[in-house]
Amino acid sequence: MQNIMLNDTLSFFYYIVLFAIYCFMGWVIEVIYRSNSQRKFVNAGFLFGPFIPIYGLGAFAIIFMQHFLQGWHLVPLFIVFGLAITCLEYMIGFLSEKIFKLTLWDYSENRFNLHGHVCLHFSIIWTLLALIFVTFVHPEVSRRVVLLNEGFAKTAAIAFMIYFWIDYTFSVMSLAAFRRGVAYLYEEYFNLSNTEIENNLKSFQRLREAFPDLNKYIYQNINKKIRTRLNSFLKSIQDKIILEMAGRTPFEKEYYETVQDILQHEEFLKLKDYFHHNSSIYAHVHDVAYFSYRICKYFKMDYRSAARGALLHDFFLYDWRNHDVPDLPRKRFHGLAHPTIAVANAKKHFSINDIEEDVIKKHMWPLTIVPPKYKESYIVSFADKYLSSKEFINEYKKRINQRQEKKRINVRRKNMIDKSKRFKRTYVPLEEVAALQGRKIEFDSIAEMFLTRVRENPDDPLVYYYDDVASYGQVNDHANAVAHYLKEKGVQKGDTVSVMILNAPEIYYTMFGAQKLGAVAGAVNYMLKGPEIAYVLEDSRPKVAFVGSDYMEEFAKGWRISAHKPVIVEVVTDVEHTARIAETTLKDILGEYPADECLVAQLLDDPVMLLYSSGTTGMPKGILLSNRNELAICKGKAVFGTSRPGDVFMIILPMFHVNPLCVWTYPSIYLGLTICIRKSFSPKDFWPSLMRYGVTTVQGVPAIYSYIYNAVDPKTIDFNKLKLRMAFTGAAPMPVELIHGFKEKFGVEVVDGYGLTEATGVSTTSSGIPENIGSIGMAFPGLEVEIMDDHNNILPYGERGEICVKGDAVMIGYLNKPEANAESLKDGWLHTGDMGYMDEIGYVYISGRIKEMINRGGENIYPREIEIPLEKHPKIAEVAVIGAPDEALGERVRACVILNEGCNMTADEVKDYLQDKIAKYKLPEFVEFMKDFPRNPTGKILKQELKKTFGGKR
Repeated sequence: MQNIMLNDTLSFFYYIVLFAIYCFMGWVIEVIYRSNSQRKFVNAGFLFGPFIPIYGLGAFAIIFMQHFLQGWHLVPLFIVFGLAITCLEYMIGFLSEKIFKLTLWDYSENRFNLHGHVCLHFSIIWTLLALIFVTFVHPEVSRRVVLLNEGFAKTAAIAFMIYFWIDYTFSVMSLAAFRRGVAYLYEEYFNLSNTEIENNLKSFQRLREAFPDLNKYIYQNINKKIRTRLNSFLKSIQDKIILEMAGRTPFEKEYYETVQDILQHEEFLKLKDYFHHNSSIYAHVHDVAYFSYRICKYFKMDYRSAARGALLHDFFLYDWRNHDVPDLPRKRFHGLAHPTIAVANAKKHFSINDIEEDVIKKHMWPLTIVPPKYKESYIVSFADKYLSSKEFINEYKKRINQRQEKKRINVRRKNMIDKSKRFKRTYVPLEEVAALQGRKIEFDSIAEMFLTRVRENPDDPLVYYYDDVASYGQVNDHANAVAHYLKEKGVQKGDTVSVMILNAPEIYYTMFGAQKLGAVAGAVNYMLKGPEIAYVLEDSRPKVAFVGSDYMEEFAKGWRISAHKPVIVEVVTDVEHTARIAETTLKDILGEYPADECLVAQLLDDPVMLLYSSGTTGMPKGILLSNRNELAICKGKAVFGTSRPGDVFMIILPMFHVNPLCVWTYPSIYLGLTICIRKSFSPKDFWPSLMRYGVTTVQGVPAIYSYIYNAVDPKTIDFNKLKLRMAFTGAAPMPVELIHGFKEKFGVEVVDGYGLTEATGVSTTSSGIPENIGSIGMAFPGLEVEIMDDHNNILPYGERGEICVKGDAVMIGYLNKPEANAESLKDGWLHTGDMGYMDEIGYVYISGRIKEMINRGGENIYPREIEIPLEKHPKIAEVAVIGAPDEALGERVRACVILNEGCNMTADEVKDYLQDKIAKYKLPEFVEFMKDFPRNPTGKILKQELKKTFGGKR
């Protein structure tokens, strides 16, 4: 009888031990799930109490199942295997988090996400395998399996089903309890209804799912008008708030001073002593309090009270549950009444204000829902409460605007200091420039400057034009004859005289003739068609137009449909035509009118030149340049030091363009140099002309230099006769490899620069300064160049913005375009419409036109970011990157490529080449291979035409 009672007692204790062991296993699994979801071990002590019924149910079910199997002596093996597999599961989850960056927990829905479910089911499968091993594979069980009967098989099947159901239900029930706690907090502290809670959670679920590509989410889901503003707003939350929470050093002293009396309180000191079982609690209390302090300080709330309230909240939340404190509540369970208890405890020991009490009761609970994974805590809890409220958005915008204004002030101060770091080139004083020594250097007009140089050296050659040579005196005589004719036709100071002639000395005769009278010389693009010519005539309203025979037919079409009809003078060439609209010819004028000087007194700010923009984005705009503008470039070229006495400059670009006229013709005359004019660039004529006329300087565009580099064999050049010293480039970015290659192959330095007609052709240049190939150089002498934001504030070095220019070379304005003038000219600064940045030394780097910028799902992509690496590929000659319209993202990236002769590439090869060179979102999604690009007369690629060509092609 005693043996029976002893056996019953042992069996009872055996069941108790098993029950405790299985409850412990359940708790371990719960801790591991929570730790996996938060990427660190959590304070799991409070998990045991609320979930004992769940652990107990699971333990009872397993014991009941084991009783049917009669495998009691195998239970220790099962426990060992189960614990081993649980540890293995944790390690797998831990490695998944660290190596594969998988997040197992969806905070917006308070449930496992896909990765979490995989981990959950994976753990269940491993646990079942352990059970299978100890139940069926173990030798002891195998012996029993031999005697297997139908009843045993049914029992085993039922046992497996029960175990699987219990294991899965255990996890679901624990998470459901957690979710109920969250819902209670929303209802209690945020005053939200169940529907509002669900909408809030769903909204945040969408946001979190889109978080890896937040801009794409915004583009697809937010109204287009507020897309940019909201994108900036959310990005600021991520970058300017969360990241700002990371640094502690500047704030630690102030924080600790704020909570010093709490830290020194005897009750708080007990926290260290009594929490020996979990040393992270003390640090956790500080972390949460410090985090609340930083948030509230950022939003200019009462951060001192917030820090104290947060610290008191967590102090009493943990403290009262772990040791007896006199007069404190004796409740020993983890429940939602903690805030009330924490307030009572805080009032018992400290004097607290209303804000501190409110923080203890409400504000800190959302932060402790998700233990200290602070980025997630902030986004989910803090933003849940404030993100969608008008109060928060208005407060946030107010604070951001204040910060931006403070930043602008700091930027201005910073740049005032940093400007001292910029490289300072020492220019030779104007009067000491070798070519100007003993000569007059200050003038009131271009015409006066030209006449002065004529009188100084009338017999020096000014123009080489194939077999013809015209001296300074001869050009002046012809210009005077034209001036007398124009005066006879009523041309006065301020009137316009148009010139539409292929590159030839006659351009100088006509333009200088007009400028002697104070008239405006208007260069007209000879590639224009009839309607475009009519537009220019009506816009500029010239009194007289000089037109070459080559273009008389097309000019006549525009002249006939134009409401304004000037007197036409034909500049006769060997081209025949049927138009009969000319009153006379230039040849007759030169033979009939006297060469007596007829210079009219002028002012520096009088208009002297009218050039039209290329009109790639609409009808061309007339750009008025003054005597001051032209002379500023002359002086800048003189002191820059790239020209020497006796230099010969060769013009190969169209002379209706700003570079041949304003950047080279007038400065060359100012320095008393000679100009070699060619009708256009000819590969066959290029090198012979350089050697025949002793050309020392030439101006081209990247397309010309690329052709020369690839097509010309240096062995065919007699370098003993070649005097070419420098080749200037502009109009488009020059690939760095081409600059290096041209110098290595031909021994000629290529000087890159940047300019636009509105700034008289040149704003930056790289010659004569420390080498930094890849930039467009530094500010041209006499000009200021800065990078500005949309509010006309100077940006810090390295930050992208609009390139802006200021100085005497900046235009008078656009002809008949007051709106365009107001947009481009602000406080003396010319806003170029080009994006770029500047380094601390003062080098400027161009990113592309603002209008050419590609907006892919809210991400700004500058074409040059893609073009530069592609230009370095040995098979690629030229590349142009444009935006391809897309309904979902707004634009996608399309790369148009010209390959070097004899080379082949596929679109995939182009994309693969860029994989490790640019960000993934910048990779071209479409690649087009072309034989040539549409270009303007200067060789600049017309990207608008490329966009028209491909349209929405996929």
